[in-house]
Parts: sequence; structure tokens; C-alpha cells
Amino acid sequence: MDDLLQDIKLSLRQLIRDPRTSAIIVLCAALAIGLNSSMFTVVNAFVIDSGGVTEPGELVRLYNEQPSFPYASLSYPNYIDLRDRNDVFTDLAASAMRPVVLTVDGESESTYAALATGNYFRTLGAQPARGRLISPDDDVQRGGHPVTVISDHLWQTRFGGRENIVGTKVLINSQPFTVIGVVADFMGTIPGIQFALWVPMEMQPVIMPSDTTRLDRRGAGWLATVGRLQPGMGLEQARAQLKVTAQNMKDEAGDDGDWVFGAHPGFVNMPPNVTNAFKLSGTVIMAMVFCVLLVACANVASLLLARAEARTKEISIRLAIGAGRRRLLRQLLTESMVLSMIGGVFGLLLAFGTARAFPSLMPSLGSPIEVNVQPDAKVFAFTLLMTLATGCLFGLIPALQATRPDLVKALKGEAIAGRRRHPMRHALVTAQVALSMILLVTAGLFVRSLQAERLVDPGFRTDNMVLAELNPSLHGYDDERALQLYDNLVDRVRTQPGVNAAALAEIAPMNFANSQQWGIEVEGYVPAEGERMNPDYNIVGDSYFEALGIAMRNGRGFERSDNADALPVMVVNQAMADRYWEGDAIGKRVRMGGTWREVVGITENSKIRSLREAAAPHMYLPLAQRFEPGLNLHVRTSGDPMAVVPSLRALVRELDPNMPLTNVRTMETQIEGSLFLQRMGAQLISAFGALAVVLAALGLFGLLTHGVVRRTREIGIRMAIGAGRRDVFAQLLREGLKLTAIGLGVGLLAAFAAGQILSGVLYNTAGTDPLTFFSVTAALLLTSIVAIAVPALRATRIEPITALRYE
Repeated sequence: MDDLLQDIKLSLRQLIRDPRTSAIIVLCAALAIGLNSSMFTVVNAFVIDSGGVTEPGELVRLYNEQPSFPYASLSYPNYIDLRDRNDVFTDLAASAMRPVVLTVDGESESTYAALATGNYFRTLGAQPARGRLISPDDDVQRGGHPVTVISDHLWQTRFGGRENIVGTKVLINSQPFTVIGVVADFMGTIPGIQFALWVPMEMQPVIMPSDTTRLDRRGAGWLATVGRLQPGMGLEQARAQLKVTAQNMKDEAGDDGDWVFGAHPGFVNMPPNVTNAFKLSGTVIMAMVFCVLLVACANVASLLLARAEARTKEISIRLAIGAGRRRLLRQLLTESMVLSMIGGVFGLLLAFGTARAFPSLMPSLGSPIEVNVQPDAKVFAFTLLMTLATGCLFGLIPALQATRPDLVKALKGEAIAGRRRHPMRHALVTAQVALSMILLVTAGLFVRSLQAERLVDPGFRTDNMVLAELNPSLHGYDDERALQLYDNLVDRVRTQPGVNAAALAEIAPMNFANSQQWGIEVEGYVPAEGERMNPDYNIVGDSYFEALGIAMRNGRGFERSDNADALPVMVVNQAMADRYWEGDAIGKRVRMGGTWREVVGITENSKIRSLREAAAPHMYLPLAQRFEPGLNLHVRTSGDPMAVVPSLRALVRELDPNMPLTNVRTMETQIEGSLFLQRMGAQLISAFGALAVVLAALGLFGLLTHGVVRRTREIGIRMAIGAGRRDVFAQLLREGLKLTAIGLGVGLLAAFAAGQILSGVLYNTAGTDPLTFFSVTAALLLTSIVAIAVPALRATRIEPITALRYE
């Protein structure tokens, strides 16, 4: 222990003795460790962390596996049947997230609530911080138990953490609920998202007042269902048993439909393909950040090698007077570990800063949802591991080399001047250039892919449009009153100064998280065997196509006369017209939910969920014939769209002072939100690549600078016997560019392989995109030339007489 304390004291003394090199080492370590910790914090929140769920490895998600969509949600009747026939799970629970208006002490806000079955918290293993959680006793009488459990975050922010929270009354959708408990350290079933409150499943009519029969409809799939496997029950065994159960349910119902229940590992309320995409994204990001760590370690190792060479005589004397090599190794490794620890502290601070900033980078989710990306014990453990690994990575090689000097030459003072070649330092610098090439090419490919996606024509105008949401049903409006409110609002908005058009729609374009399908029957069309006819649809108001600038190919759009008393009609896009009617759809009929609708218009194809999607059949229904209370207001303006927002809010307050206008954003913001993952990936990897280039440039600069100092006498002799300053500059430039060329060559091969791997996730961009490879090569070459030229120019200013006297 005393030896360790002595080593630490000596390390701190060495740090103070050479503050400039020490500061560079600490900075490199802090950036590398900080980036790794920051990205691990995000990946931990969205991919790794269980969010307070107990034994997540025992949980599986259940889906209704349809041919066209294998991850359909279960209906409540199907959930009840599976729960009651269960011989696979110890518990089977269901939940659904829905927007609500929460009123506390007279102040209202839009948020999300989770409808949960009585065994939900028991299945997931959550524990109360106060009171109790929802139990099966709360789930026996529909609408009869208006109770709620709130999150610890809501308890602290809206109630000030008061002790008497249990029994407090709050209003949810204007209905009184009693708080029965606070759930402790529990996030729910969506990674990183903190729900505000949970209510019993039987309160569905209150939470979803526009659809009070949802619990009774077997065909309405909407529940996220999760089960905890019985002890000894494997996943494949559970799947086989579910197939038997599904067949029995199908036979009893006498239904020829699809009754296939699939089980997938995990509890996350996301389809497995989305979850896998998150895991892949997290893996790619962590791999990129680890590359930055390797570049930083190579750079620091190069600096420590230079420092070790400067201390060759000191180390040789210590060895000559009896110091053991193991003792010196421990001392030098302690020095590198102290530097790494200091860098780790700053890196952890960077991780905390990233955690605070990350929620502001998230796209709009429609209502205020707490995104929890806070460092936890796993992040601290990861940072400590990175710090220790970094200290070993950049300290071991210099320590090994420094403790093997040529004692005779070192004691005579000849070691520094005599040793010309440093293959280890050259290899480290070459590796930095190669890794920088990989990172920059990857970043360039993602940027090019993002640019290609942004150039896609969405099929509607994106300029000068503001979007906003409101839902009168959450404030006690029935359908008739809600429709009247919407009509009055749109009429008033259209008369406002600066407003060119206004329209309503259930779903705004480019909402990747919200889409809906409907099974249809097309008159005169015979589907192929196994063909699923369930295109996406949207419910829109009159003048919707004109407001968005969606061109009509044939027929007309919706008018005010398309009301509940008129002929049921629809508008389809060109893709749907081509699929079912060879392009001639006007006057044709489609049956939806027992109602035949006539096609009165055909629109150009437009993007629905994302800019990447291919054209697919899509239907539009008139709002007055298929009313839904939660709608998006689309307002096109002649100038800045956000300038009309105050007047929009004032108009809504005139109609109902308690009605909030939520999720206000421009259409450009909406589209950028749909590109969130692509944009974040491009920005992060670009930042990593830029940092790697800076580190690689510092490595080249340090290598050449140290080389100039080490070869001062040699350079002076060459100049004394006739070598010109240009010759000296050219030689040093060649030596530096040789290392750069080797690094670029290795990096190009590796980047080419990386491009092939990434080609599947790029949009309209080849993994071997010539512009990207040329630009990155040119940028790295130019950066290297600058990094090499500075010490080379310094060498040309060496005076021969001074150099000949240099020791």
C-alpha cells in the first residue's frame, strides 16, 4: 500500500513537471472516455436498462401474427381468453398508452396515461414507493374504480413529493380519480419513456371516450401484451403451446380468420423489428465511439513513448543502481493510470452533460413525456471499466519499451541521439489515420444518405404550414359537439390574416409512429390466395388536399356536402387505383366495416410514414362520415407559419377556454422529426470522425515534432555540408506522408468493407459512393500535410552551428 501511495505521489509530481503533455493526455482521455460514457448512457436507457422491471429475461411479448404484419397487437377479448386458458405463463398482463388531459389543482396539461390490467405491476415486478399499485380487484367493474397510480417523477414535479399523496384527487379527462399509490423507479414498457400515470384497464371508456366499446371488440387489436414464463418453460415450447391454444380458440369461435399468437423475448412495447433496429443502431454507435477511443489511446501512447524517450537516462540510472524492472513498470503504469483517472472524471462530467441535453434533441411526441436518460450504476461501472482499460491501453506499451533501454548508450547520453527508427510510434500514427478514414467514410455515407432522403419529393407542399393537435373528447365533448367545434374553428381560422388555407386530418403526414389500416373488400376484385387487403387510411376534412397541395389525378376531393347523410365516399391514391382497378377507380366501390363507399377522387402518391417508403395503396375518408375526435389542424400561411400560432390559440380559447392546443410544430419540423434517427446518426458519427481526425493530426504533429527535436544534430550536420532548407523540408514531408499513405491505404480497404455492410441501411447511396471516398481521402491528406508541415518548417529554421553543439 505504501508503494502504491508513493507511486501516485511520483505520478502527480511528473504530471506537474510536464504540464503541457499531461494536459494533452488528459484531454484526449477525457474526450474518448466521455464520448463512450455519453453514448453508453443513451444506449443503456433505450436498449439495455430494464426500467425497474424484475427479471426481464423471463418475460415475452405476445403478438397476433398476421401475414401482412406479424406484430399486430392483441384485442382485449383475445387477451382475456389467453389469460384464462393460460398454461404457459405465471402471469399475463396487457397495457396501452393513450393521451389524456390531467388536471391537478386546477391546472391542466396533456400527457400520456397507461391503461393497465390488474396484474400488470405484479407481472413486471414493480414496487410501490407510496400506497399500493393497481391490483385485480381494481379491474372487476367497468368504470367503477376511478383510481390511478402515478410515477415518482410526477409525484415530485406536480405534487412536490408530499407525504399525503395517497388519497389525493386529480382529474383525468375531466373525471375525478383517486391516487392510490406512487410506483418506485419504474419506467414502464417503452425504453427511456417515463409514463405519468397508470389507470385500471376497465377505465378505458373514460380514457378513450370516443371509443367506449373497444374492450368488447375481438377484432380491435390495440394492447401490448406481456407474459412471464413459468419456471422451466422455454420460448419454443411456449410458442408451440400458444399455437394449440390459438387453434382451440379459433375452432370455438367458428372463425376462418388468422388466429396465430407469437411470442418474442422481452417486455418492450415495440415490434421486434423496431427493437432490433435500436439494438443495431446502439451497436454501430458504440463501435464508432470505441474507434475514437482507440485513436485517442494510440495518440496518448505516442505521447507517452516520446516522454519515455526523454526520460531514458533517468530510467537507465535507476536500473543501474538496482531498481527492478517490475517496480519501474508499475511506476510508469501508475502514471498512465493517474492520467486516465483524471480523464475519466472529466469524461463522466461530459456524460452527465449529455444526459441533460439529450431530451431536447428528441422529436416532438405530441405531449410532454419525460425522457429518462440519466447515468446509473451501470454507466458508472462502464466508465470505470473504460478508464482502467484506457490507462492500460495507452500506458502498457510505452512502459514496456521505456524499461528496456541500452544502459551503456543511455548512461553515455547516446540513446536519444542515436536511435532513429521508432516502428511502434509509426504504427500507432498509421492506425490513427486508418481509423479516422473508417469513421469519416461512415459519417460521409450517412450524411449522403440523409441528403438523398431530404431531396425526396413527399408529394405535398412542406413550406409555410403549421400543425397543431386538439381532442375535444378528452374534455367531455360527444361526437356531435366536437364536430361542431371543429367546423367553427376551421371557419374562423380561414378568415385570419396571413392564412391561405386550413384543414383537418386524424393523422398528419410523416408521422412514423402513428398509422392505421383497415381490411377492405373491393367490388369485382378477386384477391390472390393469401393476399391481405388492408391498406393504410386517414380521415380528413374538406379542402384537405388543397391545403396540403396534394394533386388530384382524377375526380374530386372532399366537400362540406360529404356529410353523414350523403353517399359514403372515399378518395384513393394512384397506387391503390393501379393495384385494384388498373388506374380507373372513379365510381368503383369498396366495402369497409360493412359500408360500401364509392371512389370519387384519385390523388397523386404522397409519402405517409417516411420519405423512404415506396408508394403503397392509401385511402382517405371524409371526416363528417367517419368522425374521430382527436385531430390535427393543418394551416397554410403566406409567411412565417409560427407567426399565426398566437391567433390560433386565441381562437381555440374563444371556443373553449379549457381546450389546450398541443404539439404545435411546422411541417418542416414534422418531416425532420421523421428523420430523427438518420439525422442523429449522421451528426454523431460525423462528430466522432472529426474528433478522430483531430487526434490523428495531433499524433502526426507530435511524432514529427519529437523527431525534429531528436534529430536536431543530424539536421544541423546535413545543412552544414550543403543540404538546403527545401531539402530538409521535403525529406520530413516525405517521411510524414509515407505514414499517412499507409494509413490511408489500410483505412480505404476497411472503409470499403464497412460501406458494404452499411449499404443495407443507406438510402439511394452506394456503400462505395465515390464522392464520399474522394472527399474523405482529400480531407485527411490535407489535414496530414498541415500537421506535418508545421514541424517540418520548424526544422528548416535550425541553425547549423547551434545544431552541431546540441546534445
